[in-house]
Amino acid sequence: MPQLEFSIKYKKNTGLVLSPNELRDLYLYGINLKSKDGSDLPVSTWETKIKTAQLEIEKFLAIKLVRQLVVEKLTYFQDDYLNSLPILNSSFPVYKTVALLGYLNGIEQVKYPTEWANQYSGPDQGQTRRINIVPSGSATSANTSVILMGTMAQLGIRSLSLVPNYWTVAYLTGYTPDSLPTDLLDIVGKMAAVSILSIYGDLVLAPGISGGSLSIDGLSQSLNTVINSKGGAFSGRVAQYLEDIKTTLQRLEKSYKGINFVAL
Repeated sequence: MPQLEFSIKYKKNTGLVLSPNELRDLYLYGINLKSKDGSDLPVSTWETKIKTAQLEIEKFLAIKLVRQLVVEKLTYFQDDYLNSLPILNSSFPVYKTVALLGYLNGIEQVKYPTEWANQYSGPDQGQTRRINIVPSGSATSANTSVILMGTMAQLGIRSLSLVPNYWTVAYLTGYTPDSLPTDLLDIVGKMAAVSILSIYGDLVLAPGISGGSLSIDGLSQSLNTVINSKGGAFSGRVAQYLEDIKTTLQRLEKSYKGINFVAL
């Protein structure tokens, strides 16, 4: 029986929240995206522009758009303890805590059960950047030797105001494809679309974009082309996208960054 063998190239787990086809269909529909010789923009360029927009949003809002594991070192502050249990402030919103360990000079001092980790999950910003240690479940009846590990565990450390890199915290942050908020997906798409149109504005012969820019709290997005035109097929859409990006960023900054509380 004859057989046919096919060799194809494909990618998995690119980490992009949008594919080039989705970006084209959702934000560039109706625009002839061809160069002067009729060729298409390489897929790698599309992916780079999407990735760049994605990283800009992650950096600006201090979040991760894709679900991932984060392991970070946190400083022990004496004031973090309320009722003898710590409150830990993380760098990113916490979806689920995986590990809570305390080290002193490289020696494990304390290990809290992950069942004790409590983080608020709200309807707007998703998760907060704080882990509360609250005894709960079957772990409350466990032998304390399971939790306290060193001979000097918790002894003497309370007299110190701070211990750098004492806590090692591992937690999941980011979103699954089904849970990613549409406003985050939308702004990544619009920022990537503006970057793509910046390239095509210099390639097409018809009137294109003359320029546009925005800046908010350190994040900037700009577009310029050698084609000098007040109109053209791109100008209206780019102007609308830039205005949408500016308005949305101001709202997202308040929702996702929020206020980082500390114990006083």
